Amino acid sequence: INIESGASTTVWGSYDPVRESPGYARVLVTNHGPNPTQRTLAHELGHYWYDRFCWERSWGPSTESFAVALEAFYDDRYL
Repeated sequence: INIESGASTTVWGSYDPVRESPGYARVLVTNHGPNPTQRTLAHELGHYWYDRFCWERSWGPSTESFAVALEAFYDDRYL
């Protein structure tokens, strides 16, 4: 997220791999707006699983593309 761009951006969730503490991670999900929580959680967990299972080797270098794909998978099956 480019906060300095001046664009209005709503942050629904965030993933922090906590690199200084191996084995730990943080997922933050907000609850403002029209119920984005489940989709946001699916997306942020995509970042978590990508990072924890080192899927860069098999999926490619983009954690965001994996998170978007997992979110779409969730949408197709549960929403």
